[in-house]
Amino acid sequence: MNVKEMSLQDLESCFNLACKIRDGVIMMARANNNMNTKEVRDISNKYNLLYKEVMLRLNSLYSDNNTENKEVLND
Repeated sequence: MNVKEMSLQDLESCFNLACKIRDGVIMMARANNNMNTKEVRDISNKYNLLYKEVMLRLNSLYSDNNTENKEVLND
């Protein structure tokens, strides 16, 4: 799965799922006093990848809207 090719809705669904899984894994790791496990690192890496892509897309949407408004104001 290439996150750069996913639609925004699919990306949101995957991000929400990764958030829920990450919360559960971290809660279990804290309960076991073992935060340095392979599972914690793997889900954190997936969460970070999805988070970065979501933020890039949101920033690009904001930038596109921002430039459109400037062009209208300058006319």
